[in-house]
Amino acid sequence: MSPFIASHTRRFGWERLALGGSLVLLGVVLSIGMYVEYMALTTQEGERLQSQARVIDENLVRQLEGANNALKGVRDEVERSGSRGNDAVTSERLKLLSDVMPGVRTLAVVDNRGVIVASNRTELMGVNSSRRDFFVTPRQRPDRAVLYLSAPFTSPLGPRVIALGKVLTGTQGEFAGVVVATLDPEYFQVVLRSVLYAPDMRAALAHGDGEVFVNMPVNAQTLGVNLAQPGSMFTLHQQSGQVATLMTGRAVTAGDDRMRAMHTLSRADLRIDKPIVAAVSRDLSAIYSPWRDKVLRRGIFYAVLALGLSLGLHFSQQRRRERDHLAADAAKERQESAERLELALQGADLGLWDLHVPSGDLVVNSRERTLLGFSENDPLPLAGAWRNLIHPDDRAIVDAAIFPHLRGKAAAYVSEYRMRHKDGHYIWLSARAMIVERDANNRPLRLVGTHLDITERRRMDAELVNAAERVRDSEEQLRQVTDSLPVLISRWDPQQRFGFANQAYKDWLDIEPASLLGRSLQEVYGQEAYNDFRHHVEAALGGRRVVFEREIATPRGARQVEVTLVPRIGSNGSVQAVYKLVIDRTARHDAELQRARSEERLSLALEGSGLALFDWDLKADCIYQSAQASAMRDDLASDQSASPAVFRSFVHPEDLDAMQANMKAALKGAVPQYHAEFRIRKRAGDWLWVHARGRVVERDTAGRALRLAGTYADINARKVAEERLRRRAEFDTLTELPNRASFIERLQQAMRRATSSAPMALLFIDIDNFKTINDTFGHEAGDRLLKVFATTMRDCTRQSDMVARLAGDEFTIILEGLRDVNDATALASKLLEALRAPTVLAGAPFEVTVSIGVALWKAGDLDDAELLRRADEALYEAKRRGRNGYFVSDWSPRFDTRHGDRAEYQDRVASSTSAR
Repeated sequence: MSPFIASHTRRFGWERLALGGSLVLLGVVLSIGMYVEYMALTTQEGERLQSQARVIDENLVRQLEGANNALKGVRDEVERSGSRGNDAVTSERLKLLSDVMPGVRTLAVVDNRGVIVASNRTELMGVNSSRRDFFVTPRQRPDRAVLYLSAPFTSPLGPRVIALGKVLTGTQGEFAGVVVATLDPEYFQVVLRSVLYAPDMRAALAHGDGEVFVNMPVNAQTLGVNLAQPGSMFTLHQQSGQVATLMTGRAVTAGDDRMRAMHTLSRADLRIDKPIVAAVSRDLSAIYSPWRDKVLRRGIFYAVLALGLSLGLHFSQQRRRERDHLAADAAKERQESAERLELALQGADLGLWDLHVPSGDLVVNSRERTLLGFSENDPLPLAGAWRNLIHPDDRAIVDAAIFPHLRGKAAAYVSEYRMRHKDGHYIWLSARAMIVERDANNRPLRLVGTHLDITERRRMDAELVNAAERVRDSEEQLRQVTDSLPVLISRWDPQQRFGFANQAYKDWLDIEPASLLGRSLQEVYGQEAYNDFRHHVEAALGGRRVVFEREIATPRGARQVEVTLVPRIGSNGSVQAVYKLVIDRTARHDAELQRARSEERLSLALEGSGLALFDWDLKADCIYQSAQASAMRDDLASDQSASPAVFRSFVHPEDLDAMQANMKAALKGAVPQYHAEFRIRKRAGDWLWVHARGRVVERDTAGRALRLAGTYADINARKVAEERLRRRAEFDTLTELPNRASFIERLQQAMRRATSSAPMALLFIDIDNFKTINDTFGHEAGDRLLKVFATTMRDCTRQSDMVARLAGDEFTIILEGLRDVNDATALASKLLEALRAPTVLAGAPFEVTVSIGVALWKAGDLDDAELLRRADEALYEAKRRGRNGYFVSDWSPRFDTRHGDRAEYQDRVASSTSAR
């Protein structure tokens, strides 16, 4: 580990430790805060419950005091009257008292036998209550000062109540009965309801023995439940000996956890024999629910904060760590890239030159010397003498290309021109260069560029131009070829007016080609743009082939294009027209600019070529390809390194053997350079022609190749153009059938292959009255008829047979591998029937017939002209016999011994023909 990386590791550790300590401290602070809030909430809620319990106690005390006073008054009156309460006056007084005491339900006087002798409720008169607790307890322990509190019981009138009683005594102090008041549970329910301030609250009144006699909210199931269970909060309250307590625990009645405030009613002046306990409680989960929600929110906040800070620190450290590694990798990559570019430069046969602009001194590499014929020991031309090597006719072209770049008006210097070899002949060079250094005043100091030998390409270009001149009189043919090419193609006359423009003008510039015809270059491009390339136009009109690059504006944005102007010279030596070819070089141009800003001198020189680089390390069995190779396949433009098998999988199977053979020859040293043209599969599945060019740049001591480096060039446009020219030379443009030249070649091959056991035959077919059809329906209908007949004949023949159009309405069919003459006559009959099917001409069905001449091959016959003559004679014999039939020429018994003599067979043929 480097000291730099180790330092980062230590710093990262301290950062993580500091973050962890901060998070722990924050967690502690949050926990303490929540604990303080928890205790405050507990204290607040406890005090509030105790306050509500005191409210109940105060109401209950006032009620008991009123009842006690009322009972004492009734007792004193009964004892004074001596009536023992068994008169109507006493009952009426009890009724009046109960009406003014809202908390008292029933008032009654019970004699010493336990019989109710007076009551505010007449339905209770005479009821025996001797077994009731409110009678039994006073009788057993009579005390006039005590207020007796009975256990809860169910009243004969329905509700469950408790009773208060005072002892009656006789004149001798003996027990004489009890004055009783039952407390109204509905009144106490109102009191209990008034202290409830939360939905989860419950309030209750319990007898001192633990039995619940009033609760709120009313719950019939818990009325009468004994709270005096071991360990219950009621029991603990009683055992504490305190009047008021606050507890938390499990409720006996509902089984839930609650906070309960209990208050015991125990007034010394009342001398009540059993206390009453008031209880007010809340559900713990409801009390602490807001606190738990706050804990959850703060916990989530803390977790999110901790996670966010941890992730932030992690990704921050990761980015810094990646930047450190990227910096190291970038340095390594720059070194490898420089080495790879040097090797690629050698493998691609590019000559490198470095011009010091102020002095004119030129420094070149070994390949540049070789291109111009100079050995390593030969002295090079001096500063000004280099210009003398340029062909005199091309010097103006070089000046027109290099000066705009030197002045900063062009992004790069690009030109094609001729230079004199040391041996005296001229070679064509493609030059690309860029200014890599300027002085303080922005004047150019150094211009670095490359030279590529394009002599062979220019020769091929010249051949293509000559091929184009051979078809210059056919505008339709030219358009068919050019409209399918992804380039701008036009032709203008010496007055600089358009005479032709292909469909690409519509696709690129949204200009209809027809609208350009007759318009001048100034009208189409504008005077300002025209002035920028005027000198190139004038050079082309002067008879020179011109290549330059420029930027054009299109509806979809600016494009960097390569423009080629090719003059067509007439027989008198004057320029008759100029052909203009515009190729979109935007992608290549953008790649060149990007690389020019980031690479060293070699990168600057090479990127201008627009070529894809490859570098095969044979020892590691790994091939590097530059981003341009991926772009050629329409993949994402990126450098790639993989095994040779991976890149071979992109090569067309038909081209693979030839490519590998050429590569092996270069590796073994049989040829000085590796050249191969092959197709590669693009992303969409179509194929692209490329030209691979390279050389072995490193060998071991035994001469074995270690590295092969070079470039790929896109030659698809040239290959497509060559294929179109070839097809136009071999096929009929109307019917797409082989033409006469292809037919003659195939006929000669078929005659050489024929044998007595597998003979061949030739059918000559002519449309009956075709001239009349042309004159009647027009040439367009005639052309349509020829296309229909061509399709029908192809459908009737085998794949191994050949259908060709010789001229006009004349067709031929070559049949090979026949068994006997019947195969030929069967096909003739089938054609007569199929071709006689009605064809729509001028909107109406029309029946057209043909005549067929059949010529049979004779053993040893190799004269194709003779066989064609015999087929032609047979055709005219069929026409002479009335058309719409076929005739077999020179049938020989050796052809098929299953038929009789020739006369018999010809009679049968004639009979078959006349029957039609």
